[in-house]
Amino acid sequence: MIENKKEYEFNKFQDFAWRASYSYYYIYFKVYALKKGIPLKKLIQLKYPFKLPDLPKPPILSVNFTDACDLQCVYCNNPLFPYPRTMMSDEVFNCLLKNLKKAKINRVRIGGGELTLHPKCALMLKQLSG
Repeated sequence: MIENKKEYEFNKFQDFAWRASYSYYYIYFKVYALKKGIPLKKLIQLKYPFKLPDLPKPPILSVNFTDACDLQCVYCNNPLFPYPRTMMSDEVFNCLLKNLKKAKINRVRIGGGELTLHPKCALMLKQLSG
C-alpha cells in the first residue's frame, strides 16, 4: 500500500514526462529511418525480435572484443571474471567478418570489457563498419 500518495503522484508525473520525451524521440527516429529507406518490417523486427516468429537471421549480433577492463566501477561484476583477461584474436575476428557478410547481418553491438584496451580496437571497428 502506498503510504505517501503525494510522492507517488510526483513520480507518476516524472514518468509521464519521460515517456512523452522518449515518444517524441522514438517517433522522430522511426520517421527518419523510414525516409532513409529502411523498411518498416525491418524496424519492427529490430525493436521486437522476440515477439515475432523466428526470423531467418538474427536482427543483431553482440560481440565482445575483450573482457579486460581497468575502470573498477563499484557496480560492475567484472572483478569476479576469471583471469587472465582475454582479447579477441585476429583469426576469430576474420572469421566473424566472413560470417557476418555471409549471413548478411547488418547490426553489431560491441560489448564486453573496456573496448579500447584491445590493441587493434580502431582497426576492428573500421573493418566492422565497412
